[in-house]
Amino acid sequence: MWVKGEYYDSLEPVETIARGALDASARPWPFDRLDWLRAAAAALPSPPLIVRARSEGVDGWLMLAPAGRGRFRILGADHAHRAAPIFTGPADDVHRRRLLRAMAARLRGPGLGIAELDLGPLDRADAGEIARAFGRHGWMVAARALPPRRRSETAGQSFDEYWEGRSPALRDRIEAAAARAPLDLEVSTVLTPALWAELARLSDAADGPFHRFAAAESAAGSLRLAVARCGDTPIAAQLWTVSHGMAVAHLLAQSRAHKALAPGAQLAATMVRYLTNVDHVDAIEWAPGHGWCADWAEQAVPRVALRLLNPRRASVWPAAALALLSGGVTSGLVRRPALD
Repeated sequence: MWVKGEYYDSLEPVETIARGALDASARPWPFDRLDWLRAAAAALPSPPLIVRARSEGVDGWLMLAPAGRGRFRILGADHAHRAAPIFTGPADDVHRRRLLRAMAARLRGPGLGIAELDLGPLDRADAGEIARAFGRHGWMVAARALPPRRRSETAGQSFDEYWEGRSPALRDRIEAAAARAPLDLEVSTVLTPALWAELARLSDAADGPFHRFAAAESAAGSLRLAVARCGDTPIAAQLWTVSHGMAVAHLLAQSRAHKALAPGAQLAATMVRYLTNVDHVDAIEWAPGHGWCADWAEQAVPRVALRLLNPRRASVWPAAALALLSGGVTSGLVRRPALD
């Protein structure tokens, strides 16, 4: 079976080749879309490395951001719930394996100078598939566990039905906070400079790729930006997107000085009410890394980060030796390189 491979240092040819397959209308997951990738690439100090493998009408894309000294990460991974190779076309398991192996073989080539790939966050199934493909082509693979994705299935549910499914402790805490300190809670579908300034005041992450991404989502009608205020002071803010029946939390922030008022939790309840009663979403993806989101979600999706070391590069030998001696970081996915 033939496999074609190409490399690019910008997203312009990707848009031409993909022919809409990476647009919001075609991709339920926001972190696979060109709008997100453009926003992430615009924040890079140097051009990305974009790898394409193609076989029988199926494209595999690995969008990489340089991280210095021969290291690369998945483009936009810092703020993504899940960042993995992207496949377009009729990509069954056979095509995915074939294209991943082609990428693994070509990325070890001396011309690219790649010493290390840090891939993730990945769902566990994706991580296993990638580890097998890259391990087969001589990469050393180490894995470590990450906080899971938190997800709620809400198809057909009103907010009252969803709320009834939360723990009594959570409901009592938020209802008590709302009675003790009523806040001004706003959900907007349109990005304005004033709203963005309030979010930026509460979250340093707003200085990353999110402003450009939020502007595109606002123009598409997919943005949900919420702010909680105590008087005129913003004390919590949240950035969400909604498309293909799925709501995704991107930024959740609150003022530490007002933590006793539970503004983030009050705002989350207001947002979920909007998502269920107005948007009628089928699923809610909470932001990983916020432990309190476990109280709001029924599902925990395991995630993994992979560290792929290229033993052809002398700079990785100390790390490779340590990985072999330790037997892996968390899951034991450490493989000896195949002989060249």
